Amino acid sequence: MTRPDPRPARALRPPVRWRSRSVGVALLALAALGCEDTLSADPFVSDADFLAALPHQEDHTLQVAGGGTAARSPAPPPDEDDGDWPDLYGLSVEVASGLNGLTLTCLTLVDAVVAYPPTHRAADARSWGPVDVDDDYTIALEMERLPESYAWDFRAAPTGTGPLPSLCAGVHDPGTTELARGTGSIDMWLENWDIEDSTVGTLATDYDLTDGQELRIDLMGVGSADERAEDGGYYFRQPRAGGGDFQYRTTLLVDDAVEAVLEVRTRWEPDGAGRSDARLLSDDYPRAYRFTECFAPGGRPVYRWTDLVRGAEEGDAAACPYASPAAVDQI
Repeated sequence: MTRPDPRPARALRPPVRWRSRSVGVALLALAALGCEDTLSADPFVSDADFLAALPHQEDHTLQVAGGGTAARSPAPPPDEDDGDWPDLYGLSVEVASGLNGLTLTCLTLVDAVVAYPPTHRAADARSWGPVDVDDDYTIALEMERLPESYAWDFRAAPTGTGPLPSLCAGVHDPGTTELARGTGSIDMWLENWDIEDSTVGTLATDYDLTDGQELRIDLMGVGSADERAEDGGYYFRQPRAGGGDFQYRTTLLVDDAVEAVLEVRTRWEPDGAGRSDARLLSDDYPRAYRFTECFAPGGRPVYRWTDLVRGAEEGDAAACPYASPAAVDQI
């Protein structure tokens, strides 16, 4: 299914590169600026609905079983030449952290812009900026209220370089009982950020916040401009009652030579105890290899199993909060 473009309809802008290393300076400079309210003291409608429709960092932060990595230790390998057991819980925490780093960079800047009054108000629209930050960058946010949703578009570029490209944008469908607890999507165009290693590609998120967090994230062609790009699919579910489910499938190179697909599913209880199950697949392997790891609250491993090589097992299977393995089924 083709995703609709959340940006307001207008001609596509040429890509303009913006170096993320200046984000800290930009935010400090922004704090010293004010934004003039272009309307009277009695705006058409409250800004509250527009602000509630924007994505909030706490709703898009992936925290796997509390996120702790204390008391982690490698177990003896299945074979002397095959390295340590894979740390599946630690890998899930690391993958979630990497996704957070991308999404929250966008949302931090959105929060910084809307901390000030809009520079333009209309009955069904708001604009923040363009604001020149430290005479180096120009940033702006536009929002539009549609019949059934809100669309937003965050843009930035070096000051004086021309039209501002979209760095991230989204659409939000209001919830039935609370505007913010709805559904929507966020898109990021990484090449427009011009990160230090010239990262390119797209991050696309579909979310449902009606009961906690349910996020579906796709990475498409993400990598350095002059190196191999990766694709990946990710699913994160954490209901209000606690516990959760994190699934991902990604391409990778094993031993710098073998093209493979890694599938991991990590589930956890409200107290943080959980289980990770994984499969490693490749046309160069005679079959898929499977791994299981169970962990106590805080991430301490209590059971490990694999059918790699001759197979190996360590710990007490009865200590697993989930008795049976579970495959990736939401990607």
